[in-house]
Amino acid sequence: MLFAGMMFPQTMQFIMTPVQLIVIMVLLWRQIDAYSLISLGFLILVLPVAGFAGKKMFALFGLRQAAADSRVKLVTELVNAIRIVKYYAWEVPMNSNIMKSREGEIKMLQRVFRWANVLFLAIGSAPVIATGLTFIFYALYSTPNLTSIFTALNLLTLLRVVFIMLPMVLPFPRISLCPLSLTCRFCRPSRALRRSWPRLAVFRST
Repeated sequence: MLFAGMMFPQTMQFIMTPVQLIVIMVLLWRQIDAYSLISLGFLILVLPVAGFAGKKMFALFGLRQAAADSRVKLVTELVNAIRIVKYYAWEVPMNSNIMKSREGEIKMLQRVFRWANVLFLAIGSAPVIATGLTFIFYALYSTPNLTSIFTALNLLTLLRVVFIMLPMVLPFPRISLCPLSLTCRFCRPSRALRRSWPRLAVFRST
């Protein structure tokens, strides 16, 4: 029940995002015709870059968490054995190990922030560039209409919101199916139990 309650908003977002994209593109087509495909094509080209950057960022974030756990473990061992450390004068080696672990954690965190900058740059700048390219080609090869321009500008702003949501919506099927598969695997009876079913009294014919 808790899992269903947590997945319901994401499920609705997963359903509504393609619908919003289709509606926005249809309205854009009615305003600026085929020039609306320029924005969509550019955003589709940038989307794999954003997805790759997000994947690298989350993978490095897991490695950073492992490095942080290692550092915390060393600090805990130092605190628990402080008397032994002081007795044998191990302060310098222990501090050196902790600082090395901390430096590794900081380097991993820097890599996480680098890929986060790539991700946010792609998500933030791509809609602006796509909007600019759309209006440049529309002004060069068509007769500009002020009403259509303002309407298309509002629709492209909505398209930007949809594009920002896409990297969070696309991994949803994989995220949602993972706990379901684990639940099904947990509830599946073992091979020994399935073999013993014919010998159980409840399955014997009366």
